[in-house]
Amino acid sequence: ACEAKMVDIDKNVDSQATEIAELEEQVKSMHTEVHEQLEALKPNESEIEEQMNTLEEEKEKLEKRLMEINEELETLAARKSSIEQAEGQLMRSDKDTSEHFEARIAEQQLHQRQEADLKGYIATFKSVVLVGNDELTSVSAKQVAEMDAKMVKTREKAAAGATEFLLKEAAYLAVLKAEMESPDSPGEHVLQLLKQADKAWMTVDRFGRQYGEFIEEKPDAVAALRRVSDLYAACKDAAEPHKLEAMERIHRGMDVTGAPVMSIATPRSSEGGNSPQVQPPPPENTTEDAHSAAKVEVAGVEPACNTSDDRTEAPPPPPAQEKKAVAPPPPPPRKDDTENREAPEQPPESAVAAADATAPAGSEDDKLFDDLLK
Repeated sequence: ACEAKMVDIDKNVDSQATEIAELEEQVKSMHTEVHEQLEALKPNESEIEEQMNTLEEEKEKLEKRLMEINEELETLAARKSSIEQAEGQLMRSDKDTSEHFEARIAEQQLHQRQEADLKGYIATFKSVVLVGNDELTSVSAKQVAEMDAKMVKTREKAAAGATEFLLKEAAYLAVLKAEMESPDSPGEHVLQLLKQADKAWMTVDRFGRQYGEFIEEKPDAVAALRRVSDLYAACKDAAEPHKLEAMERIHRGMDVTGAPVMSIATPRSSEGGNSPQVQPPPPENTTEDAHSAAKVEVAGVEPACNTSDDRTEAPPPPPAQEKKAVAPPPPPPRKDDTENREAPEQPPESAVAAADATAPAGSEDDKLFDDLLK
């Protein structure tokens, strides 16, 4: 029995020795193939180095773009905070309408989705930029093609993101326009909403100047930008009657809300005086809107001008006055260096009311909405 086992063991040893010899031959052949492949790759070293340099330059460009997008995200986050504060103010002033409450909730959800989308775009850029050094040293022509494909997809995502951002801003302006055109909205409230529309348009203008190359690639984005421009012009048209009404009240010696303003009176006739009350001088006709809608240079979109030619003039002033309040002309396209118009001369009693009624968005005299839009 022991001899039989020994014979079996010898057979196993022989078979294993044979297998080991075969494996050694396979290893030698594989080593030869690897050596041949390395020899074949040597002529491509200069080409690979050029590709690596190109990728390094592309990486630097993407890092710069990432920094720009981070700054834009911070700006949008600050805008979101200001919108949330403004939303709270509007909800407190309009608690009696459930439709208004639902619109404010939808607006908040819209901006939350906008912030989440932007974070997703930034994460996409980071995934492209943060490429390991080991992967760069072993890059090949196939990997370069894959990187190019990733860049194309990233640009497509950025263009889609720009379209979605403009559509959301259009929805936001549509909500403001509907509320401004509502007959239940008081004049002072409409003027406050106009300031929000001005802020929204300035944000879209800045976005269009910075990301115009992506907007041009999408016809939907260009159409959305035109839609935003039309809605902004409609908001200005809706607020125009309330501006004229505020100017009329200032002419009559009243503030924007309709309360009478104290006037300087002369002594009564019984006390020896016979002169009438001194009326405040009428404000000068406004010549231009300092914060008019801006022209987006890249996309080639200008804000829509007011189409109504038959503007309503303000009622005649009191007998002591001779001038009439004339509606301001349609705003021209905004230039890069915005010129601030000169403030009309006004009596001390009505200066604050006139600023609230006629000052553009972002004016230093705007004390009513300054805290909400910091």
